[in-house]
Amino acid sequence: QKIYRDVLINDLEYALDKKVEQDLWTYGFKNYIVALQNVGRDKKDNWGLLQARLSWFLDCASGFYLTLLQEICSLFGLDLPFKRHDSLFGYRRVSSDSTNVSNPERSSCYYICQHCLVHLGDIARYRNQMVQAESFYRHAVALGANSGHPYNQLALLEASRADRLSTVFYYTRSIAVAHKFPAALTNLANTLRKCLNKPTNLEAKLGAADYEVVFLHLHALLYVNQDIAEATNVLESITHALTPLIATHEFSTWKLVQMAIISIFTYTQVEEKKCEVRRVLSEFSIGFLNALLLPLYTMSGDGVLDYFSLPAIYVLMLWLKCECGIVEALNRPHLWRGLCTLLNALRSLHCITPVNCVNSALPEDNDLRGFLPLESALSNLNFGGEELSSEIVKKLRAFRIIKLGEWLAMYSDCKPIYISESGQFDATPVTNVVTNQSDQQQTIKPQNMTGNSQEGLKARTRQNVALQSIFRRTQCQVMYFDTHRIYSHIYLPQ
Repeated sequence: QKIYRDVLINDLEYALDKKVEQDLWTYGFKNYIVALQNVGRDKKDNWGLLQARLSWFLDCASGFYLTLLQEICSLFGLDLPFKRHDSLFGYRRVSSDSTNVSNPERSSCYYICQHCLVHLGDIARYRNQMVQAESFYRHAVALGANSGHPYNQLALLEASRADRLSTVFYYTRSIAVAHKFPAALTNLANTLRKCLNKPTNLEAKLGAADYEVVFLHLHALLYVNQDIAEATNVLESITHALTPLIATHEFSTWKLVQMAIISIFTYTQVEEKKCEVRRVLSEFSIGFLNALLLPLYTMSGDGVLDYFSLPAIYVLMLWLKCECGIVEALNRPHLWRGLCTLLNALRSLHCITPVNCVNSALPEDNDLRGFLPLESALSNLNFGGEELSSEIVKKLRAFRIIKLGEWLAMYSDCKPIYISESGQFDATPVTNVVTNQSDQQQTIKPQNMTGNSQEGLKARTRQNVALQSIFRRTQCQVMYFDTHRIYSHIYLPQ
């Protein structure tokens, strides 16, 4: 251990090239910890002695990595968010006794600090100190969100808590980063294989926990088996089950964000030639987003800002901006009408965001940092600022959603919504419907128009007024019966 430590301190770049830090953990600590755990399971007579030895060794390992982290921060002058300069507390900087210490790159210093934090979390997990382990892992994520290693360890932590949705979420985060953790691919596949068994209560009314099981079953069918027929059957049940669960607030905001991210990940991981898999995922995303938007028809005033599903809606709108083809894939008139209802409600509140907070990261942005499918939309955000108050977070989220709506109206290829002369968002009128016999799906081709487009305005004025009136009346009737059916499903006895 001392030799490994000296190499890391004196020539960090060379040590990292030779993977010394990995050998230190594997041969210096992990193998012996695993051996003690295995012997303790086999020999029940000496269980107390073996547990005492394991506890002692874990204390030694924790002390070693804490000391190594302290030495690296002091020697190379690192000022980490969770560990400030010693001089701030009246301590003098400790200098190395060696005069041959090389000057490593800053990124290498941060990497080895993250490595220490991850293994401090592992040691805490071996001690069953789960809260402390999670704290170390999250510090490691904050130090380098582009590394998949701490996300993989968070997934292992959630697996020990039997939270399978969070486990899958963190495995996807471990994969969809610039420096993915190789073992996460196998871990994700193994976890999803456990979800392949068909839930027995698929036809019954689903609760929140049941919905999570069916949700993971659907994604396992698509990610592991690519079983389109079975996935389509599951899709019908899962789409109808979500609306009442959202209306009665059965899910937390965090769970909805996790489901949105898992769906985005699965869609981006599927090869483009697997169009049937993407079609099923698109249909699920339509139902998912529509279920989030439906309760907004009955909301008014500041209640919209407090709506618990707004972070998940914001994440899905970021996806619309980052994935060019997904806007066309999700093109359904009722979906855009619901989105316009949200955008108009937020705009009517006239939320003013402080200028110095415009580029600040929202809580959900912090959870998405380094996530490759949405990286382009998050690249300009400031992730290192002070924590925002809850009121500013609400106003900033509303501001971002409105800006995404404006982009959808003015700059997206198919422009499914537009901004009228009065400044209101509205769904683009349908001009043509083409039926694809192979999919039995309808593709809506809307007009391209914005509030500033004179050509779009002239085209609308030339349309037959009587047909427009019939079209609007039909839309209102459909919307009324859809809403009546949904809320009857929620509140009427079965």
